[in-house]
Amino acid sequence: MTKIFQTTSSYEIEDTTIILDGAVQIDDFTTGEGVVTANASKELTQVVMTDAQLIISNAATPGAVSVSGDIVITNAGVTAIQSSAITGQLAETSIDGADLVLIYDDTAGALRKMTRTNFIAGVAGSPAGVDGEVQYNDGGAFGADSAFTTNKSGTVTVTSLVVGANTSAIDLAAAGALTMFATAGANDITIGAATSTVVIPGSLTVEGTLTYIDSTNLRIEDNVIDLNSTAAGVGVGSNSGAGLNILSNVGANTITFLALSDGGALSSSSGLDVATGKEYSVNGTSVLTATTLGSGVFTSSLTAVGTLATGVWEATTVAVDFGGTGQTSYTNGQLLIGNTTGNTLTKATLTEGDGITITNGTGSIEIAASGGSSSKATGTYTATVTSNIDFTIPTGSRANIAFFAQIYLEDASTVDSCYLQISGVIVRATGAPLLPDFTFVILPGTDGKSVSLGTGGANTLRFVITTPAGSGNYVATVDYCED
Repeated sequence: MTKIFQTTSSYEIEDTTIILDGAVQIDDFTTGEGVVTANASKELTQVVMTDAQLIISNAATPGAVSVSGDIVITNAGVTAIQSSAITGQLAETSIDGADLVLIYDDTAGALRKMTRTNFIAGVAGSPAGVDGEVQYNDGGAFGADSAFTTNKSGTVTVTSLVVGANTSAIDLAAAGALTMFATAGANDITIGAATSTVVIPGSLTVEGTLTYIDSTNLRIEDNVIDLNSTAAGVGVGSNSGAGLNILSNVGANTITFLALSDGGALSSSSGLDVATGKEYSVNGTSVLTATTLGSGVFTSSLTAVGTLATGVWEATTVAVDFGGTGQTSYTNGQLLIGNTTGNTLTKATLTEGDGITITNGTGSIEIAASGGSSSKATGTYTATVTSNIDFTIPTGSRANIAFFAQIYLEDASTVDSCYLQISGVIVRATGAPLLPDFTFVILPGTDGKSVSLGTGGANTLRFVITTPAGSGNYVATVDYCED
């Protein structure tokens, strides 16, 4: 083997021994060239060489080949060129089908050249399918499918995309339709991260028996929400029982807001409340606030109301017949008195007593003393016990007042009973009698002598029953004579 090395000014051959099968040119390129001409014995022919040229040939007219880097030539005829022999060349950015491509033949252990067209055809054959179809390995050759294409501007179209073991995860076969997991049974689909926003620009239809949304707040831009509706906005069936359930972890606290019948009223299981200053309205007309009935409310089925502080009654008749008394006719002087039977009102009249006159008029009753002012007292007395019968003297302008009294003692024993009359004058300020008084016993029973005029005190007329023989009841009346 002959090794060529470079000095500062020339390329020289380190080993000057002439080897078999050919001659070797020795030259230092500074004083001229020395040539051993090739002959029939494959000796080198005289050739002028420049720097970085090597002549290896057995032809009659050898040619010089420019090289770069180390070249190794073996006796077997194999030439090995190190990487610097290639990388030192200019890099191409594009080539056409006729340009040559340098390849290494691993089987032959040698470099070969091929046109770009033959290189592509030799490696993988001609592209499959039509323009725009994405190529894939089809058993060692190119394959293509009209369902997997590109517009060559960054958009890839896939008719059906299978994910994992699903039979059909995303199906775009139907024009304008997207089907996910059409035949794979139950699947969970996660779109985006927990903090991402998923936007669906078109309409969204969800089918199934349950749609569950796990979010803190649900916001809907549309201002009308249809329930019991088809995709076309048509009612599925009767809306009886339709509405909202607001569940609680305490079952009894669940609130419902449901239609009582098809097209009927909405019923709340928990009542309704409006904010301060708001109102309840019917057909746009206010009917009730926290403190006021609407001006359009004219009739009511109220059976009781609170105290009416102000207002004007303009009706010609009372809403309840006969003022709610149940009575249909009255006479002068009749009063309505509460009756515990049935909690009703019953008609009654005032009855005159001794010394009393009652005059009934239209809507009025007059009560007066007959024959002047008078008083009446009743009570009991007990044998051997002294007791008093007192009368309050009516208010008057005179210092003294005259009186006429009738007293009846009714004893269980007839012989003790008596009736007497006493007349006299007493001092108003002290109740003391101005003697003499006049006592007239009409029924002289045993106790007749027990009754006398006493001193009762200021504005008090007193009669004294002193240690009667018997016990019984008394009735006493007094008529006064004064201005």
